[in-house]
Amino acid sequence: MVEALRAYRSMGQLLWPHPAMTQPVEAVLRQTVLSTVERNHMTQHRGGVLTVDISPDGQWIATGSNDRTVKLWNREGRIIQALAHGDTVHRVAFTADSQRVVTGSLDGQVRVWDLAGREVHRIQAHTQPGWWVITSPDGQWIASVGGDNTVKLWHPDGTPAQTLPAPGSPWDVVFSADSQMIIVAQTNGTLQRWRIDGAPLPPLVGHRTHVWDVDVCPRRRQIVSARSDRTVKVWTLEGQLLLTLTPPTPAPLLGVACGSQDGAIVASSRDGKIHAWEGDGSFLRTLQGHPATIRGIVIGPDETWLVSASDDGTLRVWDLATSMPLATRRGHADKVWSCAFHPDGSRVLTGSLDGSARLWETFPQTPLREASAHKGVVRAVAAGPVTSTQLVYLISQCCRGPVPRRETLPIPTETARAAHSADG
Repeated sequence: MVEALRAYRSMGQLLWPHPAMTQPVEAVLRQTVLSTVERNHMTQHRGGVLTVDISPDGQWIATGSNDRTVKLWNREGRIIQALAHGDTVHRVAFTADSQRVVTGSLDGQVRVWDLAGREVHRIQAHTQPGWWVITSPDGQWIASVGGDNTVKLWHPDGTPAQTLPAPGSPWDVVFSADSQMIIVAQTNGTLQRWRIDGAPLPPLVGHRTHVWDVDVCPRRRQIVSARSDRTVKVWTLEGQLLLTLTPPTPAPLLGVACGSQDGAIVASSRDGKIHAWEGDGSFLRTLQGHPATIRGIVIGPDETWLVSASDDGTLRVWDLATSMPLATRRGHADKVWSCAFHPDGSRVLTGSLDGSARLWETFPQTPLREASAHKGVVRAVAAGPVTSTQLVYLISQCCRGPVPRRETLPIPTETARAAHSADG
């Protein structure tokens, strides 16, 4: 699907694309989208699935539930281990090396498991429910957030590193891309920051009510936060407020995400809408389709598309550049609470209150990398930054048959080259 989208966009850079090119490309894109299917339906939980994660190497899946268990699955959706907790499992997260999974539950415990299902460490991290647990990008730290108004930092071996007071009722936590800073969203409307050695940094003050989500934009070295005062704030890592983004509709915002490059900033709202801005704060558009609250929003690894998970029981796939709704995946019987991309973007994992996790896969029925023998005239084309395999596919699939006239097409600054095959 990613390659089909790129081809579609590259075609859009041509000033007057011939129907012999546009119609087959659009047909291929529709076929690719329609072939986005559910690969596996994982139903071993006896309660709602509240949290899901896919290991960085793409080989393992973890799901956590209010049935007080964590399930460990292989990449094909076959259950490998069932791990018991003492209370609802609110968060699961794989370590950077994909060798362990860290889990946090409402009894305040953080546990570390190996892939064989052995409990490596059990940490009584908090005296109140544990809301969030994450691992650092460099694999050297575990961070947890609890209802006891503390943020805890741990070494991978389970030994404590820092206890950080967070009197503003912490909810969400993220690491900076270099793992040298932690940023915590608090329900009192502030973002609290610490250096990895525990040294506090000035809080980020600007929201008036609950901050529900926070993300880090690595390339821009920025922090984005969403809150129920219907605004998105954009800050530098050093703490300077750069932008305040306000969507055109008044519903409270629950989620926010930004790409790792220079792409869009997106925020999801309680009324089922997704709002998108350029990195400079220019409003792009509102994506509409969900009739209910959006619980999860994730930008794909190459920032070509995003997925949203909603209380309407669906997963929706969107083209970030055009706002084109690419697919609506139905199958869950209750709210979809969480979602996660496979590292290569080829699959999406969802968890639902219906007690199931589902793994969706995208694959074109006619492979984009298949370059079949030409049987007719091939016109020369020029397009934007696409791969050679994509360009071969476009030529072989879209430009067969007689050419009504010779055309000169405008060539963008960045181009790929195309050549006639010997047989046309």
